[in-house]
Amino acid sequence: IDQLSDEESGGDYCHERSCWMMVAGATPALVALFSSLPAEALATTDGSSSFILFSALAAYVHYASLLIAAISLSVERFTIRPGMTEEENNIITIADTLYGISAVTIIASGYSRITQYGKGWDFYKHEPLFWVKLTLFGVMGAVSLFPTTMIIKRAIQRQTTGSYPPMSEKLAKRFTSLVNTELLALLSIPLFATTMSRGVLYSEAIPWQLEAIPLPIAVLGFGYKYMNEALQWKEDEVVVTTEAD
Repeated sequence: IDQLSDEESGGDYCHERSCWMMVAGATPALVALFSSLPAEALATTDGSSSFILFSALAAYVHYASLLIAAISLSVERFTIRPGMTEEENNIITIADTLYGISAVTIIASGYSRITQYGKGWDFYKHEPLFWVKLTLFGVMGAVSLFPTTMIIKRAIQRQTTGSYPPMSEKLAKRFTSLVNTELLALLSIPLFATTMSRGVLYSEAIPWQLEAIPLPIAVLGFGYKYMNEALQWKEDEVVVTTEAD
């Protein structure tokens, strides 16, 4: 009887052990359902728990930075108007500063996700939508050079004269138009990110260097255009007419 009970207990132990081994083997696949990492990558990483933790942290910083950028641009969009008060000028200065900081963290966290925690550079470089997404981000950054430069110029004038120069209707309209462009580009990025991560249009037939060409063209071209426009900005001259007696 004792021998039979030992065999039964040994069988239970082996059964439990095999169940736990099955669970352990299936864990990477289950985790992969809720992340952008392939199951094979999760199964082969050394110290997988820390790897997944840092991967989640990089994703959190990336998404939080995108959210902060969207909020900052929205604040600018709904604050800018002709004849802004000093408080409103301070608000858009702070919002634009946060927008710049969030752009830096987006780049840093995005780079870490591409090279370490995502599907890997070999995947992304052959994904056309990845380059579309980067080009949109580049356009967003290049367009922002005009508002940022004008905000800096106005802040310098405040330090010199003690008050902000009046926000003209012409400048307010230009600000609003460009911030709208930035918001449109920013809100389009998640669409291309989700389709990109699923391999839509993935192809190795076209060299990735060709797919990347629009990115530097957009950044350099739009960057030069809007920086030059901000530096050369002039308000329309106000013509005062008087009625002759």
